[in-house]
Amino acid sequence: MSKNVPKISFQISRQELELLHDMIILDQEAQDSIDNAVLRGKKYELAFSYRALDELAGSLASAANHEKSARKRDRLDNLCDKVESFLKLWQELKKISNLNDERKKSKQSNKSLKELLKINMRRKKGKAGDKLLVFEVSMDERRDKDHCIREIGILGSQSLYNFAEAIVKSFDFYFDHCFGFYDNLKSHTHSKVGYELFPDIGEEPFRGCKGVKKTKVSEAFRNIGDEMLFFFDYGDSWHFVVELKEVREAAVGSLFPVLSNSIGEPPLQYPPIEEENFE
Repeated sequence: MSKNVPKISFQISRQELELLHDMIILDQEAQDSIDNAVLRGKKYELAFSYRALDELAGSLASAANHEKSARKRDRLDNLCDKVESFLKLWQELKKISNLNDERKKSKQSNKSLKELLKINMRRKKGKAGDKLLVFEVSMDERRDKDHCIREIGILGSQSLYNFAEAIVKSFDFYFDHCFGFYDNLKSHTHSKVGYELFPDIGEEPFRGCKGVKKTKVSEAFRNIGDEMLFFFDYGDSWHFVVELKEVREAAVGSLFPVLSNSIGEPPLQYPPIEEENFE
């Protein structure tokens, strides 16, 4: 038995992919990630483990230092900068400890999922006049047999990035992939309004979507009953429906976001896989 290694997905252009194939010497894991690139629209999506991505950054930097052509050197430097930006993003997202391990520890010490969220979230104190937005978040029933639901309270002044982190961690997932909020609950590609992490990390957004780090929750959800699709991990495609259920005064001095209710056990983000015997 072995577990899948967490990976981060990102997109590159055809020219950048050709550059990796033609010019970079990589270890087998990184090479496999490049060979398994998936065409999505006009770009190619790749998925790397942290170790393989770090190997890729080092290979790019080395190739750029030894490249005689100024034009190719610039292309290598630019691609290296992009890869290093994803490494920094990974480090930011992985500041917390392994949530699956924490979940096991929490069961041993009788800690609830609500307490676990409090431990692992960067939270903000409520002030006089702050509005608390209470959301019901449900997982796509096609991936969730137990109809898993979370009720999360967050300040309207906090960012969609903070909200995304709370959603992901409340379902006991790693916060280790790009994501977006979209107004089309069935298909994010048919959305007219959306907010994504891509603009915040220097990547091209989908059809002019805004970023999530500078967008307040209250800007995206203005009225009770407003719903959006929260799309997490463009590789494995986890879908959550987010609905604003209540708006009230936030308790002064309390920390937010907060998990106020939890129904159902979430599926494993990285389930174990059986090793096949080919003998």
